[in-house]
Amino acid sequence: MGSADLRDPDPATPNVNEAVGGKTSFTAGFQRADLTVLAAPKIELGIGAASPVGYTGTGVNFMYGSGTNRSVVTDADTTDFNGSQLLVTGLLATDTVGVNGNFKITGTDLTFNGTKIGTVTSSGKGIDLAITLTASTTKATVQSLVNALRFSTTAGTSSRDLHVTLTDPTGVTSAEQLRTINKA
Repeated sequence: MGSADLRDPDPATPNVNEAVGGKTSFTAGFQRADLTVLAAPKIELGIGAASPVGYTGTGVNFMYGSGTNRSVVTDADTTDFNGSQLLVTGLLATDTVGVNGNFKITGTDLTFNGTKIGTVTSSGKGIDLAITLTASTTKATVQSLVNALRFSTTAGTSSRDLHVTLTDPTGVTSAEQLRTINKA
């Protein structure tokens, strides 16, 4: 059996299945492509914040770890958290998630040491807590905010699975962190 010659016998009319050098877009040079890989923010729960934790009418810091074992927030490619969103879901109608310490929620404003750092777009009272952060927010402030999250309820008869996520300004969301809270 002989080998077939697959070359086009007439170079003036090239075979449609054959690349013919500089006449196709495949050989017209090259273009540079830049690939940007966006890192997701990361929330690591403090190992001192036992799960489950009890709750009372006065509330508990459900993300806070004791001493140096606090919850940690990292994001390899974000230093400016303007436009980031912190979200807590899983609340029942009788539940509230708010903040404490140097953080205050007044109406829709979230302040830290008197400076507005965010807007509360969902109140955290019987529904999700959603906070959109401003340009005044640093990574250290976001980490302090996560540790300042506080849960309380007026009628607690069952456990809650609260879910916490952080979406950075590029739109990349952290893995969901779960904190189970049981009645004390």
